[in-house]
Amino acid sequence: PISRILLNHETPAAELPPELIESLIESPYQQVRGIGIRIFGQLPDEILINSQQLVILAMAVNSEEDIRNAIKPIIARLAAGNSEFALELALDLIEFLLVPEKAEGVHSYLLGLLRDDLPGWMKNIDKETAMRLCVAKSNYAKELGGLILQENCRDWAEEFETIKIVKLASNEILAVREAGRQMFSENIERFRSNTQEMLAAVRILESKWDDSREFAWNLFNETFTEEDWSPEVMVSICDSVRDEVRQLGRELVTRYFEESYGQDYLLKFSEHPSGDMQMFATNFLENYAADNPQRLRELMPYFVSVLSRVNRGGVAKRRVFSFLDKEAE
Repeated sequence: PISRILLNHETPAAELPPELIESLIESPYQQVRGIGIRIFGQLPDEILINSQQLVILAMAVNSEEDIRNAIKPIIARLAAGNSEFALELALDLIEFLLVPEKAEGVHSYLLGLLRDDLPGWMKNIDKETAMRLCVAKSNYAKELGGLILQENCRDWAEEFETIKIVKLASNEILAVREAGRQMFSENIERFRSNTQEMLAAVRILESKWDDSREFAWNLFNETFTEEDWSPEVMVSICDSVRDEVRQLGRELVTRYFEESYGQDYLLKFSEHPSGDMQMFATNFLENYAADNPQRLRELMPYFVSVLSRVNRGGVAKRRVFSFLDKEAE
């Protein structure tokens, strides 16, 4: 066919009429379109970068998969030698990730192109753009946002509020969760130095994703010491709706128990609706409620709750019965 003759002809692509190349690219036949794009790619890099960026962009987001695949190696070649071109094209492609895709597979293709074929551009993206991607409707956009956050983690970590970091570490997209966990690790000293920051930080234990909960569990157990755990923070962990998190809270309270906070532990744990925490509260009755009528009155709802549990909490019931019997005498 004529298109293949043109491809193998000695005439440089730059000397071919632009309309001819354009007509090949717009052909209804896939094979002809592919040859047209190959001829287009033979144009000098200066021409492609300086005057054909819009054409390249249009092919990169084209509804036809063969066109997107054909332009990909050309984009990779141009980006490898020109960081400014890579950044400008990346910014343009990001805008297409932020809107609904016009054909299935476009967003997936753009993610792969931006991640694998355009080097060095992520360090030059601002935080606001990364966060726009992280909250986009497209999961491919979110993944790209996570990758950008990872690339800039050390520079941006201190700028994020703790609760925002926790939310990132709980995102449905793995790349975003990994970015959140990296930022969490970068801010450990900030958490240690401020109880309010620590109260926000331990909420990562509530993540619905196993990998982030495991990350937090290991970090808190291996990195934080007695000086880092205030009673207020440990009680907040014990207030969790997750059984395993409450278990960690009980272990911390036992390990770093403060005598002066014993009465507060008793009152706060007695208010918890979970049977495991009501059972844990019985450990504090003898030392912090015995021979104290005022404290007993404050604990009346707790006693009623424990003793009213049907076919549950046998050990806690026996402990409460025994304690109240002694107090009655």
